[in-house]
Amino acid sequence: MRGLRRPEVVLAALTVGVLMAVAGRYGWHRDELYFLQCGRRLAWGYVDQPPFARVAEELFGTSLVGLRLFPALALGAVVLLAARLARELGGGAFAAGLAALAAASSPLFLGLGHLLSTATFDLLAWTVLILVVVRVWNGADRRLWLVAGAVAGVGLLNKHSVAFLLGGLVVGALVTVEGRRQLRSPWLWAGAAVALVIWAPNLLWHARRDWPVLDMLDSLQEESDPEDTFLFAPSQLVVLGPVLAAVWIPGLLWLLRDDAGRRWRALAIAYVALVVVFTVTAAKPYYLAGLYPLLFAAGAIWWEGRRGRRALAVAAGVGAVLALPLALPVVPVDLARHHPIEEVQKEFGAQLGWEELADQVAAVVRGLPAGERSALTIFTRDYGASSAINLYGPDRRLPRAYSGHNNEWFWGPPPERAGPTVVVAFTPAEVAGLFRTCRQVDRIVQPHGVASEEAGLPLLVCRGQRGPWAELWPRTRHFTA
Repeated sequence: MRGLRRPEVVLAALTVGVLMAVAGRYGWHRDELYFLQCGRRLAWGYVDQPPFARVAEELFGTSLVGLRLFPALALGAVVLLAARLARELGGGAFAAGLAALAAASSPLFLGLGHLLSTATFDLLAWTVLILVVVRVWNGADRRLWLVAGAVAGVGLLNKHSVAFLLGGLVVGALVTVEGRRQLRSPWLWAGAAVALVIWAPNLLWHARRDWPVLDMLDSLQEESDPEDTFLFAPSQLVVLGPVLAAVWIPGLLWLLRDDAGRRWRALAIAYVALVVVFTVTAAKPYYLAGLYPLLFAAGAIWWEGRRGRRALAVAAGVGAVLALPLALPVVPVDLARHHPIEEVQKEFGAQLGWEELADQVAAVVRGLPAGERSALTIFTRDYGASSAINLYGPDRRLPRAYSGHNNEWFWGPPPERAGPTVVVAFTPAEVAGLFRTCRQVDRIVQPHGVASEEAGLPLLVCRGQRGPWAELWPRTRHFTA
């Protein structure tokens, strides 16, 4: 990337190296298991995410380390882009280095770089899009708006939250002189057309299925805790790392108030507008991650030439080391029983116990009469359980598992079989409308005492199905994050 120096490149490589060093620890995250199943059923759309895992599986099989190479490389690219943004905003070598260090040391960014997640590539898409916007506003060829449109279109295929960034940028542009001037460019509208064309197949997929994305959004809103409504803004201080507040807050103020940052003020206004939107909707703390490389770059420029800048850089480095146990699985999992890791980082608990769950289900199946084993159905509460069984099940002679959760619902209903149904993580009362009788034969046990969504829930054997699956299946549909 033009304009980068050796320190930024070394820092990006080090970031990727650290991420890959811990890539194989703990195990698959529930979402990664789900992505793997979606990747095996390529489509132009899914209820909640894209098919990136298929790429990793084609290259590396079902290697967890191979799958996690992609998010690690994405974060390495974000580190380089943060440095590039600092230079585009007028910063020198120190500013570029500090911006890269901030991006590489944030607990939020490290956590995103560890797991294959739509949020990881969303961070990359927002950062690239903002860099293109800054370059155009710096006087580069306006045909770069076509590039911005292509980035936005691909980003929308990954995660619809890119639309929030575009909306924020429009708000910022409308209230600034430079922004209104850019809105008059025909190349900008041509770029918007490019984005729409790229996004169109996904929109068509949703339109043909009565817009399940809207059902998903309703579900997310229902899951939001009203008590968390005003916690979004304060949470940014925590998830990004307290030390880095000394970088991005001055960066925001520099863009809003300093004459040197006037040209890009619309970007800071976009940030403020999105903070308001995400506060009102009680959004998840990581939703704004894609704007922080810009604020790190702006803050690094503010620090350049000021006293204490080197001490700040050292503090950021120390903060990165201290943040590692909070962001990455560096603590031995055997210590989890005495130090509940899921209380430190809930995503850790979602990476443990999946193979053991498949073992438990296999044990339930082995306990059935021989004549029923070849004619049974497996039905689970959530995509994590079904995806784990579908990954580990073939080696245990298990049939495919089905679920009504999120996109899994579109892959059903199960075939009609004469045998019983092994029901995973539902209570008998919850499936009483599907079966006449259910017998609990076990409870899901998570290893190392780690809490998870499935821990302690029943494993049932149900009989007396209340009709064919084709009629019952609509009742099983549910959406959650």
